[in-house]
Amino acid sequence: MSNTTNIHPRPILLVENSRSRVDQLKVWCPAEYRLVVVTSGNAAMGMLRRDAPDTYAGILLDFDLDRVPGVADERCGMDVAQVIIERVSRVTPILVHSENATGSAIAADRLRSVGFAVTKIPYRSLTMDDFLEWLDECEE
Repeated sequence: MSNTTNIHPRPILLVENSRSRVDQLKVWCPAEYRLVVVTSGNAAMGMLRRDAPDTYAGILLDFDLDRVPGVADERCGMDVAQVIIERVSRVTPILVHSENATGSAIAADRLRSVGFAVTKIPYRSLTMDDFLEWLDECEE
């Protein structure tokens, strides 16, 4: 991790619906990065479709995104992964941190198959050192 702090922190898209996970990742996140938090698949897909392909220095992706009350057609991490494939620059590192072993493996494999660098660590196993090491990939 560099010792210089950018005037404009680099955005990292965090697709996560657990408040406690979001809070923990914010604590771990150094000042040169800014977590852009979305709590639903639909919101993530909308942002990725709207933003430029190289907007994010990296993407943290949960797979199981709970249904949002009142939203009839909520999307999961696989749906978000498909929009990442369609819209995001292949140089953007992805960290899949879901506890859903099967779903997250499928999403990670699909992203890798089209050229993304994907790190897959279940959230319960993710440490601050793992997170910071992954952020190093976002600098390259």
